[in-house]
Amino acid sequence: MSTTSARRTSHNVCHLDCPDTCAMRVTVVDGVAVDLRGDKEHPFTRGFLCQKMAGFLERVYSPDRLLTPLRRVGRKGEGRFEPIGWDEAIATIAERFRSVAAGFGPEAILPHSYYGTMGKLQSSSLDRRFFHRLGASKLDRTICSTAGMVGYEYTVGRGRFGADPLAVPKCKLIINWGSNTVDTNSHLWSLMIAARKAGASWEELQAVINLAFLFRGLPAFNLAAEIINKIYGDKA
Repeated sequence: MSTTSARRTSHNVCHLDCPDTCAMRVTVVDGVAVDLRGDKEHPFTRGFLCQKMAGFLERVYSPDRLLTPLRRVGRKGEGRFEPIGWDEAIATIAERFRSVAAGFGPEAILPHSYYGTMGKLQSSSLDRRFFHRLGASKLDRTICSTAGMVGYEYTVGRGRFGADPLAVPKCKLIINWGSNTVDTNSHLWSLMIAARKAGASWEELQAVINLAFLFRGLPAFNLAAEIINKIYGDKA
C-alpha cells in the first residue's frame, strides 16, 4: 500500500471584501490546506498577508467552529445559546417571517447584508431571489460603500476606476481621507510609508475629518478645495 501523500500548491486570491485583493499560495496535502501565505511574485501582495488572513487556516480547521444552528435561550447580551437541528432552525425562521408578513406586510422584512466574503455562494446568490419572492423591502446592499462611491465620482468623475496603487511611492501629496488604511488596506499602507520616506507630504486622518465637519454644507468639489486651501493656504 502506498503511503505517499498527495501534495500540491495552488494559486488563489483572497475572498474577503478588501481593496488589496491579495494573491495567495495555498499548499494542500491530502485535501487539507496546510500552509497559506502571500504570493511573493505578485507586485502588490509582495509575499505578506493581513493579520486576518494570516491566521485563516487556524479558523477554518478550528474545533470551535459552529457546526449547528444555535438558538438564544437568554436575554440579548447574556451569551446563552443552545444547539438545534437544521430542520427546526429553518422552521423557526419561516414561521417568524410568516408572522411578520401577516401582521405588518412583507415590506416589514428588510434584508441587510453585503460582501464580507466575495464568494458567489455567500454574496449575490439566491438570497436576492428569496427576498424578492417574499416581497420584502428593497435595500441598496452596498450601504457601507455607496456614499464613498458617490463622493469618489463627485471628485474624480464617473467610472470609479481609481489610481494605480503601485504609483503611490512616487506621490508628492497623500491625503488619507476617511480610511483606516493601516488595518483595512495594509499593502497600500506600506506603499504610503515608502512615499513619505521619499519626501511626500502626508495629511493625517483626524485633521481631514475635522475639516470635513467644518465645511460639510459645501458641495464635494468645494469641500475638497477648501480643505486643500486650509492645509496649504497660498501654497495650494
